[in-house]
Amino acid sequence: MAADTGGRFAADVPDSFTLTAVGDLIITAPISERMKRTSPDLIRILQSADVTFGNFEGSALDLPKFDGYPAALTGGNWLLSSPKVPSDLRAMGFNLVSRANNHATDFGVKGMLTTDESFDTAIQRIPEEHLDRIALVGAVAATLADVTR
Repeated sequence: MAADTGGRFAADVPDSFTLTAVGDLIITAPISERMKRTSPDLIRILQSADVTFGNFEGSALDLPKFDGYPAALTGGNWLLSSPKVPSDLRAMGFNLVSRANNHATDFGVKGMLTTDESFDTAIQRIPEEHLDRIALVGAVAATLADVTR
């Protein structure tokens, strides 16, 4: 990246680069096979981008094997997905996922870390040649009513 005269940075991308972004990913079970049948054009768009980004809401846990607990306070409810969902999102083309949201700790820190591990295993890293072109800053601002009042 080269600095411009205004102190900002200008991207120097000699070849093409495609970023596809969607909003919240609230998916409880794998859907890629159905999406390939019902929305093949969408799947092509997701899979053809250099980076495909979404905001994963919830936890991807195998609840019978999970030895943590639901949090007392949540982002409104406890969003729970199959532990197969991270791999399924990768099959659809996602390779960058934000987890900074009001549902990241629905199942406590242990649930958040377990879900993060699932995504680390399922979603390959951004290719080395694109690392200078992508930055992700995830932030959450949530207001939860104090349930003790």
